[in-house]
Amino acid sequence: PLAQASRVDRAAVQTQKRALGLARAGHHDKALSLLEGLLERYPDHYSLQRDYIRIASWKNDCPRVLAAFDALAPEYQTTPSLFVSGVWPLYWLTNSMPSLKLPLVSRRNSVSTVT
Repeated sequence: PLAQASRVDRAAVQTQKRALGLARAGHHDKALSLLEGLLERYPDHYSLQRDYIRIASWKNDCPRVLAAFDALAPEYQTTPSLFVSGVWPLYWLTNSMPSLKLPLVSRRNSVSTVT
């Protein structure tokens, strides 16, 4: 949401963009590390949470995706951006059938930042 975006400083926005660039280049661990640092400062910022979840999905790190999805406020858990990327259906399937192990499939260029 735009109200949240105004609370993030310019350095954080640049770090978020850098993390996305690293992730698109296949450097998922470094990107996730940068976003983890931002999420320590801005734990409830949806755009940071969303990018963290998507990058973790690109890495096929299902436990990380599901833990981050659990941390989202309920009103964000059904947002179209997460549904389209396949995160919400994965979350629902995993919680409905705990023994199910699914790889995550998503497109690397589908993430955008909110500035």
